Amino acid sequence: MDLLASEWIKARSVRTTWLLAAGTVLVTVVVSLLGISGLMADWQADLPADFDPTGISFKGILVGLILVATLGAQTFTSEYATGQIVTSLTITPRRSVLLATKLAVTALVALATALVTVACSFGASQAALGAAGLPTADLADAGSVRAILCAAGYLVLTAVLGVALGAMTRSSSGALAIVVTVALLVPALAPGLPGIVGHLAGTYWPTTAGQASYTTAGTGALTGSGRARRDGVVHDLDHARCAPHAEGPRRVTLRVRSGLPRQRASVSLALSDPHPVADDSAARGRPADAGRQPAHHGRGLARPEPRRRPGRGR
Repeated sequence: MDLLASEWIKARSVRTTWLLAAGTVLVTVVVSLLGISGLMADWQADLPADFDPTGISFKGILVGLILVATLGAQTFTSEYATGQIVTSLTITPRRSVLLATKLAVTALVALATALVTVACSFGASQAALGAAGLPTADLADAGSVRAILCAAGYLVLTAVLGVALGAMTRSSSGALAIVVTVALLVPALAPGLPGIVGHLAGTYWPTTAGQASYTTAGTGALTGSGRARRDGVVHDLDHARCAPHAEGPRRVTLRVRSGLPRQRASVSLALSDPHPVADDSAARGRPADAGRQPAHHGRGLARPEPRRRPGRGR
């Protein structure tokens, strides 16, 4: 307990801790709002099918996680830079205990930072979407709550990763270089990698998996103008089913599948013929199939019988 208290005193007494925490909140909110404002005119003109108001609120996390990882790394790198690590290891010879204590303190600081960051980013983004007349996320929906919790957990895990990188590299610049590579470079290069390597890097890479955790396309409810359930990026069309009705227009049900696992959606469209053609066979007094030609089951089209030319008279 004394070791935990000493690590907490060291964390809160360092000015860098609070600067990185405040910078994470500010950068995440600003980048999220800039991402929304840059595409707001296009969304107002034509709302895309994969519009996700919850995931859009966390666009700035991709930049904020770099600061959170630096927040975790500096718990070790600052002590190596000042020589304080010698005193810490003298008091606590077991490095595993010291590492566990630093992880616990960093996780608590990162959790508080993540909750404030996610709340501010979500609130500011939803206010911007509502002011523009675009659909907003519904906090009563379970998918939106899950996305908010996953976004906060993603930031906390990134801070824990930063602690591990700081312990290995013992340098802030080295830890920052690895974080930038993991968070930005690999996801950008993953689509160009061949075969299964590109698939694994584009699907299960930590950054990609973290972003997919707070995406609710196809699962969450939308409120405001354009309230509907919208699917994610459509990869293929499973099937289309047409259900005729005795009266009124026909209804076609399209079942589409998104690129995200276990996410499907059904979209019903009512189709009607603006110029219906009535069958007047009964009015003419003949059966409906009287004028139809018999089906030809051979190859090609049925050949008409040649006309028999009349013979010459003798």
